[in-house]
Amino acid sequence: MRRDRLEKNNENREKSKETEKREIESKGKKTRWSCAGMGRVIATKYGEDSGGWCTRVVRGTHGCGLWKNIRKGAGNFFSHVVYEVGEGNRIRFWHDPWSGPTPLKELYLELFACVVVKEALISDMLIFAPDGGGRSWNFRFRRNFNEGELRRFYSFYGHVSARNPSEEGEDILSWQLNCNGVFDVRSFYIALLKAPSVSFPWQSIWCVKVPKRISFFLWIAARGGILTIDNLVKKTLPLVNWCCLCGCDEETVDHLLIHCKFASALWSEVLSMFGVQWVMSDTIVSLLFAWRNWLGTYSSKVWNLVPACLMWLVWKERNARTFEDVESPIDKLKTLLARTLFE
Repeated sequence: MRRDRLEKNNENREKSKETEKREIESKGKKTRWSCAGMGRVIATKYGEDSGGWCTRVVRGTHGCGLWKNIRKGAGNFFSHVVYEVGEGNRIRFWHDPWSGPTPLKELYLELFACVVVKEALISDMLIFAPDGGGRSWNFRFRRNFNEGELRRFYSFYGHVSARNPSEEGEDILSWQLNCNGVFDVRSFYIALLKAPSVSFPWQSIWCVKVPKRISFFLWIAARGGILTIDNLVKKTLPLVNWCCLCGCDEETVDHLLIHCKFASALWSEVLSMFGVQWVMSDTIVSLLFAWRNWLGTYSSKVWNLVPACLMWLVWKERNARTFEDVESPIDKLKTLLARTLFE
């Protein structure tokens, strides 16, 4: 009798375990189907971005608040992702980081500015031999390259040729925060916690007694947004990037306003006026942080004006030379800067 009861109990336990497994499997299937169904609904409502990895940017005002805020985190999410190429029909050749952690459009700005189809997929860039013998890249540019661009093209071609797609399987995303390449919430949450807080020298911009248009200019410059040639190239304008003030280097925001020989002469003049020895910072943001109230809280009124006045003067001179073909001698600008600060 006892054996019969024990056997029946064991049978009931096994049946109950099998029932629980079936329930868990059915719930998992329902969850997968519901997630897939939700994804289709969201994609239908907002539209898919190129490749179908995410929806388009949400710009509506009503009925989209939840997904709109979720979509804002897409940039942070995709910064931890590398694309693994299969057939190449879902990965953009220039925009997506498939050949390394940095997209090709950022590695080769001057080449990207000359591309005919900027949204081309990897599969669109390949040509297959008619006899099935092989394949080759089909790069389409608007014009021929000059000598400097041709050297960059050779570097670009070697970089891309070493990473030919396999043409096997589907394109997939590899999560870089896990060794196995699989996404999990925990790793992403830890990455979000470790993200550094963004600081900005707003007091050096908005708490200085200069005209508001100069404050706005300095704010845009600190954010790297003024229309220097490197930023115009990023907007796909086919321009030759060189500084019109010194003619020695590419025109970037930090170079033009800090490191250019022309700007350096003005910075040296100002520092000699105050009798200060100064090592120039690499970026405008770090310069503004270090500059404010250097001479003390009550003795830095004129000192705090220097970055805004000097950078505005350099920017006006650059535009005069670029658009009006008018050049002012450096001594005249030094005198104008001194008058602006002290009169």
